[in-house]
Amino acid sequence: MNLPLKTLVVLLLLKTQAGPAQSTNVTAWPDSPAAQPGQGLAQHDFFYAGEAKTERMCIVRAGKIVWDYTHPGKGEISDAVLEPNGNILFAHQFGVTEIDSANKVVWNLDAPTNTEIHTAQPIGTNSVWFLRNGDPAKFIQLNKTSGAVEREFVLPVKNPKSIHGHFRHARMTPTGTLLVAHMDLGKVAEYDLNGKELWSLDVPGIWSATLLANGNILVVSNQKFVREVNRAGEKIWEWTPADAPGYKFSNLQLATRLPNGNTIINNWFNQWSAKLDTNNLPVQAIEVTPDRKIVWALRAWTPPAALGPATTIQLLNNGRAEFRRKPVLHADDKPAFAEAPAGFDAPRDGIAHGDLAMVEYDSKTVGTKRRMQVYLPPGYSPGKKYPVLYLLHGIGGDETEWQRFATPNVILDNLLAGGKLTPMIVVMPNGRAQKNDRAEGDIFRAAPAFAKFERDLLDEVIPTIEARYSVLANRENRALAGLSMGGGQSLNFGLTHLETFAWVGAFSPAPNTRPPAELVPDADAPKNKLKLLWLSCGNQDGLLTISQGVHAYLKEKNVPHVWSVDGHAHDASEWRNNLYLFAQRIFR
Repeated sequence: MNLPLKTLVVLLLLKTQAGPAQSTNVTAWPDSPAAQPGQGLAQHDFFYAGEAKTERMCIVRAGKIVWDYTHPGKGEISDAVLEPNGNILFAHQFGVTEIDSANKVVWNLDAPTNTEIHTAQPIGTNSVWFLRNGDPAKFIQLNKTSGAVEREFVLPVKNPKSIHGHFRHARMTPTGTLLVAHMDLGKVAEYDLNGKELWSLDVPGIWSATLLANGNILVVSNQKFVREVNRAGEKIWEWTPADAPGYKFSNLQLATRLPNGNTIINNWFNQWSAKLDTNNLPVQAIEVTPDRKIVWALRAWTPPAALGPATTIQLLNNGRAEFRRKPVLHADDKPAFAEAPAGFDAPRDGIAHGDLAMVEYDSKTVGTKRRMQVYLPPGYSPGKKYPVLYLLHGIGGDETEWQRFATPNVILDNLLAGGKLTPMIVVMPNGRAQKNDRAEGDIFRAAPAFAKFERDLLDEVIPTIEARYSVLANRENRALAGLSMGGGQSLNFGLTHLETFAWVGAFSPAPNTRPPAELVPDADAPKNKLKLLWLSCGNQDGLLTISQGVHAYLKEKNVPHVWSVDGHAHDASEWRNNLYLFAQRIFR
């Protein structure tokens, strides 16, 4: 039957208007592929938190949730950090709270009426800084003990009354400046700590901004792009959802650049505006290579690993793999001195030898008896006064690690026999200040005990040595040095206690190292008080970026120091070589 054209048009319109009664057989595009690249929860160890209706945080290790906590609040967790001492500081819209590893609240600050706090970070051991959305919006640095405001300045915003849209993310840089993502102004800006704007760049839809090790800025926009820019505003690298076909991205908030050059990108799901489809789950994060290939995707919405929406993913020290990541070398990453000669660490006959002893002491800091190994130089005599080097081990070691890995007694005996060393006492304590101080189980969970060792060292170890042995008990005759975690401790304790130590050495310091601006807030202090600051790392060590950051800051502030990058990795050859070089240059 032939119908007139007019009749066909009418029938077509009627069919179209029939709407839901008609079956279209259209399948929705999946939010993510069924199979995901990488090892799921086991890809990284990480601390996790997100903006969600339930204020929950988790720690994931070896593919399992090993800790979780739900804050009984009414806001949203926009920023959170697992601190070196094991505490967690988090901003949750209506305040900032700090809890310890037992989930006990150890500090809290409520946001005043008509203000919000969405980003906060610790600074030093007893202060915190945060941005307070409000009229006016402010940067505030606060002493947690006294409550005193240590620093404060007003930040510009587009609409002072629309407080919820002011800020979600800011970070302190290693040089002590503040990098702020201005959401309502659509720009990233850098300020000094007097509030003076030093640099800015328009970034529409910006949510976060992070300084990279190469000096560039990594910005994330809710207009669905992650972009690395230089100070001139030039685009160096960019990722968009078009680079990940098969995945649906609803909201981008944070991105993290890894030491190996990969980037982790969070995909936040908004529980307030959408309902999660358990049959079609999106990923919470992806890890992409510099050429934008996805090598890991995180999708964990259901028990036993129901993580919830993703805002913060803080990678933890994931074993030796991090140490093996290939570092990026800079022009001045070179050895400061020639390598130790062959045989420098081999026992020699026909020379005088020092003595090793295991010493016990009562520790009020820990509440138990503890041990340290002590080297006395050849011919030690109570009738003579000696300087003391306190030598700290790594995260997997104890008071015997230096002796097992590097035989300091052999190295020092040989140097003394050659007339290259000032006779000294060397103390090798256990830097893990907890009752069970053995390197057992998940050694990274003991990181808070390494921070606690600061008091054990100052209040128990040093007084015990100075009471038991004939020593020169003044700062000019005390040195502090260490490897890896102990290298970080040496910087953390030595540079903040210049009244106690005049010689500080860090050999391949680990991620426990505090930001340089916290280590040296006043550049004149180490210039006037330190006799030697030694910073070294191997060019095959994935942790080199930590030392590079400290060196760059010291160089900028004109703080004299030895900067030495040799050809070793994160291993005993690096530590033996640096002990040989460092020991010759102290107490002279």
